[in-house]
Amino acid sequence: MKSQAQINAHWSESAKNYDDIIQDELSSFRVEGWTEFIKSHVDFKPGMKCLDTGCGPGFFSIILSKAGYKVTAIDGAEKMVETARENCKNNGVDVQVLEMDAHYLDFEDDTFDLVVSRNVTHAIRDHKRVYAEWRRVLKPGGVLLIFDANWHLSWSESEMREDSKRRYKECIEKYGSDFNGNTSYDEEKFEEIHADVEKHPLAGIRRPDFDFGIMKAVGFDEIVIDRDITHNLWDDKEKLLYGNTPMFMIKGMKGCDHVIEVCMAGCCKRNGAEDLIKTLKERLKIERDDLTTGDGKIKVVESGCLWLCKTPPVISVNGRLYTNVKMSDLDNILETVK
Repeated sequence: MKSQAQINAHWSESAKNYDDIIQDELSSFRVEGWTEFIKSHVDFKPGMKCLDTGCGPGFFSIILSKAGYKVTAIDGAEKMVETARENCKNNGVDVQVLEMDAHYLDFEDDTFDLVVSRNVTHAIRDHKRVYAEWRRVLKPGGVLLIFDANWHLSWSESEMREDSKRRYKECIEKYGSDFNGNTSYDEEKFEEIHADVEKHPLAGIRRPDFDFGIMKAVGFDEIVIDRDITHNLWDDKEKLLYGNTPMFMIKGMKGCDHVIEVCMAGCCKRNGAEDLIKTLKERLKIERDDLTTGDGKIKVVESGCLWLCKTPPVISVNGRLYTNVKMSDLDNILETVK
């Protein structure tokens, strides 16, 4: 696989072309389409902090800033960063744009309410590292939205490769060019451009199933997949050219770091579970109705039966059961969630 420096250099070289695409997007239906689509997946409040990671020329940075988010944008490619800064300035939005590697984010834990990326994750070197970093910088309850496609499959699998060629030729005939400014089909050049696709680390891998497993492993909760979000976000030209690799969405939420479940069924409730709940709220200084600490890191849950109530009361801490729990046991139990 290419080094990070090589990847960054490639995207810097592509900055002008991608900026041309972004300028078209900013004057199209995509502004409203993407804004409403993203807001539909987030409990939005004005001033929420958003990280646009792999921001490119700044499309998401601009539209989300105008929508009321406080946006920070990062990209590893120097020219992309320069272009995004210029575009944000020209569009009158105050966005901090930084050159930064998504594998090593220079932000504190629990900083952002929302992390977004579009057409980025197919080009990163270590998905587990990046997804763990994105989760780290999210606040508890924060949302990650990944938008990408199986770009590599259109050239690494024979049937899809032939279909991609057909789509490309039809696109040139119908629209006069592709999205890179090419106005004719050159078989030899085309094969050369895509020759390394079979060497791509994702070659043969089906997404977003691949991403689901990694997100689960690094601790994301409530993971939702939509395998084709193009209906209201792509125009007819995009659907023709890229229709065999539609853009998907993966949504993940950063839940609480620790969950304490207190069995409230039959015997447990009769043997002091309510007092345990009350004491836990006092010890953890919980005032929220959802029984979550102020920093969102610990949640107390009034649970159904956890262990057939054989030795009540029963508590589960991050899946580990404690039976016949007494008030004197709470100090030791709470030590496990510090």
